[in-house]
Amino acid sequence: WVPPSVDAVLLGHIHRPGQVGRGWNCGSLLCLDFQGAEIPRQVYVWDTASPKAPVAHPLPVTQAIRTVQGANEEELKAAIHALKREFPAKAGRTVFVHAENTSSQHIPRLKETLDMEIEDDRATVRLLRVTNPPMHQELSRVMRRAAEQMDLSPERIFEVLLETDRLSDEEKQRLRTTFGELLASLTDQNV
Repeated sequence: WVPPSVDAVLLGHIHRPGQVGRGWNCGSLLCLDFQGAEIPRQVYVWDTASPKAPVAHPLPVTQAIRTVQGANEEELKAAIHALKREFPAKAGRTVFVHAENTSSQHIPRLKETLDMEIEDDRATVRLLRVTNPPMHQELSRVMRRAAEQMDLSPERIFEVLLETDRLSDEEKQRLRTTFGELLASLTDQNV
C-alpha cells in the first residue's frame, strides 16, 4: 500500500503497533482504554541517512490500567483489595480500574459497593466502570432474535428509510436498483 516512490510511511494513532511492508505504525503512545492495557507502547526512530528500517524503542508505562474480574461481590472486593496493596497511597500512583462481573447474574448496587471499598483510597484506586459481559451477550442474543422476528433485513430497513424521505417514485426506483446492485456485489464478495 506504499507507493514505490515513497521510502517508508511512519504512522501513529492506531492502538496496536506493527509493520506492513514499508509502513510502520508506532501505535498509541498512551494506553487509551482497558482493551489496550497490555499493549506495549513504543516510538520508532528512523535514521533517514541509513538504509536500515526504523527501530522501535519501548516507552515506560506512565499510567496503570487494570481489569479485575469476579463472579460475585466478594471476589470483586478481594480483587480491589489486592490492587490497593499493589498501589499503596504512599507510592503516589493511581490505578484506573474496570470491574467485570463474570457471572450471568446481576449484582445489585455493585458499583456503589465497590466504590465504598475504595473510599479511603480514592487517590490511588479509581473505579471507572463496572460491566457484566455474560449478561450483555445474553441481551444481544435476545435483541438479535427479536430483530430477526421483526424482519429487520437490510432490504426492509432500506425500504423503511426510503419511505421516510420525500423522493419522487422515479428517484425511489433508481435508489432501489442501486441498493440491490450494492447488496448483490457485497453478497458476491462474501461481505
